[in-house]
Amino acid sequence: MVETGSVSTSSWTGPLPPLGRSSSSPSRCPSGDSPLFFLSIQVEQNMNMRMRLLGMSLLSAALLSFGGCGGGGSGDTGNLRATCAGRGNLCIASCNLGCSISGGCSISDIAVNQPLVFVFNQPIDKDSVNSTSFNLRGSLGGVPLGDYVVQGNKVLFVPNQRTVGGQPVFGFRKGETYSIHFESGPTGIRSVGGATLSKAFDCSVRASLGVIDLDGKPPEAKLLIPTQLTNVPVDTLVVLEFSEVINTSTFQNGGAGNALFFKIRLPDSNGKCTARELPLPGTVSVSIDPINNRSRVVFRPTFLLPGNSCIRVQVTNQILDLAGNGSKEADFEFRTEPRAAADQFIDENFASKGRLDPIASGAIWKGDGKLLAGKLGGSGILGDFDVRFGTDKGKDKNGRHIYEWDTTRIFIPARATLDGKDHTITNGVFEFTSFVLKGDQVMRIVGPNIPRFFVSGRVQIDGEIELVVPPFKKPSAWATKGAPGGKGAVGGATGGQGADRGDLKGGDFNGRPGGVVQLPPGHPRAAQAVGTGGQGSKGNPQDKKTIFEALTYFNGSKNSAAFSRQGSAGGGGGSLWSPDGKSYLGQPGKMVKTNTKPKEQDMYDPKEFGPDAPGGKPFPVLPVVLSKKSSDLFLIGGSGGGGGGSHILFSPATKSTGTIKWSPGAGGAGGGGVIHFQVGNDFILGGKGSILAEGGFGYSVLSTFTGGESPAAGGGGSGGSVLIQTGGIPTISGIISVLGGKGGVFTEGTVGYLWIKIVGGQGGAGYIRVEADPAPNHISFGSSFKPAPTPQNVGLLRPIDYSTETLARSKWYAAQTLFPPTWLSYVIKAKVDGVPVTYSDDIKKFPGSKPAKTGEAVVFLIQSTDVDVKSGIPIGKLTPWVEGTVKPLNSFQGKVGNGFRFMIRFDRSKTASGKGSIEVDSLRVFYRG
Repeated sequence: MVETGSVSTSSWTGPLPPLGRSSSSPSRCPSGDSPLFFLSIQVEQNMNMRMRLLGMSLLSAALLSFGGCGGGGSGDTGNLRATCAGRGNLCIASCNLGCSISGGCSISDIAVNQPLVFVFNQPIDKDSVNSTSFNLRGSLGGVPLGDYVVQGNKVLFVPNQRTVGGQPVFGFRKGETYSIHFESGPTGIRSVGGATLSKAFDCSVRASLGVIDLDGKPPEAKLLIPTQLTNVPVDTLVVLEFSEVINTSTFQNGGAGNALFFKIRLPDSNGKCTARELPLPGTVSVSIDPINNRSRVVFRPTFLLPGNSCIRVQVTNQILDLAGNGSKEADFEFRTEPRAAADQFIDENFASKGRLDPIASGAIWKGDGKLLAGKLGGSGILGDFDVRFGTDKGKDKNGRHIYEWDTTRIFIPARATLDGKDHTITNGVFEFTSFVLKGDQVMRIVGPNIPRFFVSGRVQIDGEIELVVPPFKKPSAWATKGAPGGKGAVGGATGGQGADRGDLKGGDFNGRPGGVVQLPPGHPRAAQAVGTGGQGSKGNPQDKKTIFEALTYFNGSKNSAAFSRQGSAGGGGGSLWSPDGKSYLGQPGKMVKTNTKPKEQDMYDPKEFGPDAPGGKPFPVLPVVLSKKSSDLFLIGGSGGGGGGSHILFSPATKSTGTIKWSPGAGGAGGGGVIHFQVGNDFILGGKGSILAEGGFGYSVLSTFTGGESPAAGGGGSGGSVLIQTGGIPTISGIISVLGGKGGVFTEGTVGYLWIKIVGGQGGAGYIRVEADPAPNHISFGSSFKPAPTPQNVGLLRPIDYSTETLARSKWYAAQTLFPPTWLSYVIKAKVDGVPVTYSDDIKKFPGSKPAKTGEAVVFLIQSTDVDVKSGIPIGKLTPWVEGTVKPLNSFQGKVGNGFRFMIRFDRSKTASGKGSIEVDSLRVFYRG
């Protein structure tokens, strides 16, 4: 805190000695030892003045000596003094403005911080000095801010200094002219004996000289408190006094910038102060006494100083006086009294939510005096999620960083986990404390295992999560076997295989259906998955004999070449979900005309077109089966698209040769993947975030009339599923898409010969489900769902889905010590199934207690670092998490600090029923420091 403006001696607080007389040369003015009274003029916005008696002090000789109390100029003459020789007359004997016998001042230019000194021939009655008897007014109508001072026969005006916007501002405004008027008669200044001026005195001055150094020296500091340099009490303040008024703009917001440093050196095992200096936290305040031209800086340590420690105060030349002169550099050092470290503790009684860290917490911390097990979350054993645990795949076209997560192997290093061990996840199940995906990050998930993210706290997704459908392998047009179907994304079905060539003995020249929707084991409606994959298209011709030729012109010669236009339709699109049995379904595959008036000699013949291949049937996702968890009902992989049939399209042979070339069919696309989020706190999908569980795209072919690749295209895979369960609030502003993939397309490379196109059916939609308590409103998700949301996409979070383990993480606590204490123990008061239980790592101190560690209904973890005592923000390196005890924290030298945060994990499986109640009523952490 910085105090500016006029300050009296009565304004000092605490054990501060009174301000002393200036060390500069004695005043040349008479009556220098007379009592000094001064008044402060405060200027209101309406320019009215009010007066306040400030107290009594001794006038600094520096103020009186500036410019000479006798005027210091040609106006300070014996003639002026001679006019005061008459007995009983009151008159001005001298002034530092060069007062003249006829009135006026020979010195007309002053500094903005210059005191005005008038010496009378008799002692002055302080009560007669006011804004009427001694009037100062600026040419712009303002009144300078400052103090009227009376000391014996001297009357002064001392302009104030204050700080505005970090810059010093003075009583006189630079460039402004000020009139000085001493009233005569009974309303004017009078002496102690009652004499008054017989004639008014007037002059004017202009504040044109900027800032002057009143004592002509750089500021110099001396240590006032402590008064001794050894055995200093640990609760001491540190007080410095400067030899003049200093510029207070350096001291802002309780600090001293880079001008003044307070440091500490702790004692070693031999009681000697170590060489390592540490910053000493505390607040700085400044008080200014413009009357005596003094400044004081008071430093208040944030906490008690450590015993037997060395405290250093370093004054730099960055402390300036009003004229901009740097202070003399100085160092002061003292040592505190020996003092035994006290055992202290920090309590958390959960009466407030202020220490809850919602980012990692799913337990119920309402601020009502207890901490309860939450609904969802998990153990959080893997710590905070970091997408960089995946494999770096460079950047996409938008400059976002791509990381691939293979659900068969993700390595989580020990530095991130709660147990301090490396973890390799091979089953796709991840238990994090929090989950944040930034806007410039893309997470691409591959592998056979469904990714399931159990997050104890909050999920915030601003980047992209994509369940990747593996790319198709290019089919060979003249292969014997049909092209294999595309693989599905994580948890999705494979597409149907294309048809074998029609001339393959024992082969199947019809396209195979796509794989059905992939259901969790034990799904109650598993039998109804049949037929959900897209159907394969029929081979053409079905009898393998009936051939229709489509003659075409080639090189300008009519009937120079003949090609068959007999083709199979594309495979049908896979299906998963339909809210009404009609919409969002996989579409049929077709062979279509591309020109209603072909240039070819033969017109289209219906027999040339193979029959449409139907899309898959919808799977009955609903209703909910109450005895089943939602994860056992809704984690459904998308179905595959149907394969294309074999045909003789573009076969270059003619009837005359009797030779036919068959093409095998292309495979159908794989189904969309599955992803599951179970979140203890809020689930947030930001406006630019996305989760993509879309179906695969069929393979497309660009062919030519010369007998190149001619496979019938496969159908698209259906979308997969996204299940989001949250113990908090679901906020979905970005995109969640479970759209089906497009079917493949066979088109002619040279337009204008057969004029046909084979199109695989588009895959149908997958399923999105969001559950919370209370159930969310599907309308709130607006256009974020692809396809659009319906009431069937949301539901109530049910107890059957509650997590066995939930977690609470605190924010940081700071011990009442300046430096790392010794962490001693903890005690937790809890109730398990209503029965009181005490957990502690100090069994002697708390008989009957037991450590809160794995295997118990309550598990306690703690982590330490240095914490900024003002902001509560960690400023050092973090120790690993320690479970069940606090003592190992002390072994992490360089990391253990003055602060800690804790986690409490609830494990319902350790209650008598396996689903019982757990609550924590209080936590106390003991330390010595």
